[in-house]
Amino acid sequence: MANLERLNIAIDAFGGDPSRWPDGEREALKAIVKHHPELKARLREERALDRVLAQAPAVPAEQLDRLRERIMGAIAAEARAYDDRAGATVVPLPMRARSPRPILRQSWPAAAALAASLLIGVWLGSSEFSQPAVESLVASAGLDVAATGDADVFDVMDEELL
Repeated sequence: MANLERLNIAIDAFGGDPSRWPDGEREALKAIVKHHPELKARLREERALDRVLAQAPAVPAEQLDRLRERIMGAIAAEARAYDDRAGATVVPLPMRARSPRPILRQSWPAAAALAASLLIGVWLGSSEFSQPAVESLVASAGLDVAATGDADVFDVMDEELL
């Protein structure tokens, strides 16, 4: 659903030209602009910025690579200078591309194991299998469950014991 916040996000991300807005939301976002005259001024400003940016010369990839190497070299030099002062060692790690989203195929076994342990814990806690263990814990705490005849420990507890 399109709203003013989503329109502002689209303008910030894609600019003032509605043809660059996401296809599924474009018409709804245009309708919002029609109902809010103050947004028309913002769109004019964004279109002017788009025109200025369109006139900027394209930077060749080689030039970007050289800039990246200069920046990384400056960072490495600063790290070496810091290491010399602090006596620490920096281990250079190879750069790798970040994946665009988390890989769910690797994390589902851990999530399944956590869910299974939760279900087993709830089942054990609610079954009579764990009652002797609970009774021994209650007895070690100094409470007398047999005197009340009730296994509900919370009814027997005294504020002094807490």
